[in-house]
Amino acid sequence: MGYYETLGVNPQATQEEIKKSYRKLAKEFHPDRNPGNKLAEEKFKKISEAYGILSDPESRKKYDMIGDASPQNPGFNPNNFQNVDFNSIFQDIGFSDLDLETIFGMKGSRSGKHRRQNHSYENGTTDVEHSISIGFMDSYLGGERQVHLVLTTGEHINVRIKIPAGIENQQKLRLKEQGALGPQGRRGDLYLTINITDHPIFKRKGSHIHVSVLVPFTTLCLGGEITVPTPQGDKKVKVASGTQVGTQLRLKGLGFGSDNPGDLFAEIRLTQPPSLKEDVEIRQHLEALQKYGY
Repeated sequence: MGYYETLGVNPQATQEEIKKSYRKLAKEFHPDRNPGNKLAEEKFKKISEAYGILSDPESRKKYDMIGDASPQNPGFNPNNFQNVDFNSIFQDIGFSDLDLETIFGMKGSRSGKHRRQNHSYENGTTDVEHSISIGFMDSYLGGERQVHLVLTTGEHINVRIKIPAGIENQQKLRLKEQGALGPQGRRGDLYLTINITDHPIFKRKGSHIHVSVLVPFTTLCLGGEITVPTPQGDKKVKVASGTQVGTQLRLKGLGFGSDNPGDLFAEIRLTQPPSLKEDVEIRQHLEALQKYGY
């Protein structure tokens, strides 16, 4: 079966169509969803191999010229996936990073860049280090995550972890006796480094959260009520007449932490007004204000 057929696309498919098809199939056959299922693992391997070739314009061009990978095609190397970042796709569809280096026997692939395995046999145990990415809201609320690792020895580690609320970026979690099996039959520990992805509007500083809020000029002048986004939902906040741009409103207790939570700081920014060329009446009012220095 050819690579296009494996991904269920035609040879004229765009790069975006190829990626979309792989995402759909990867979500169906990912090892996290099919633990211990050899057929699903083999299917996952085939679609990943196909995507690894077709997602790169150069290797796709070469594949189109040569055809399917086979010993009869000595110039074609199906393991040459250096420019393919599989794990960004896995994270997008809700799965943990996966060591494709083990599955394909690849070296130098970006798919293995998050994996760091420590096989120092100390006291008959083997500790394993790995990193996973979680979202901002996962770090705020906490939650659970399924982690599936395939070690270079072929051993599978499949564990569901609890992510504590308030966890910090680069913080390590230690899971006792969840690592690799040592030569004396004892398991090492699994050390997970947590990478927290950026949020589009919230910024964390210690236990506090910062966010910017756009406010109309009239509300700043006259006072009124504004809506402030928070990780716990939108909150209505009153602003006083004459509030200045750059003012930070403090919402207590909406930051990180449970016993002594931080705060959320909403920085006031001015809404960019639309063009007023067609609205003569409003323009006249603003020109009158301008005379008074506003």
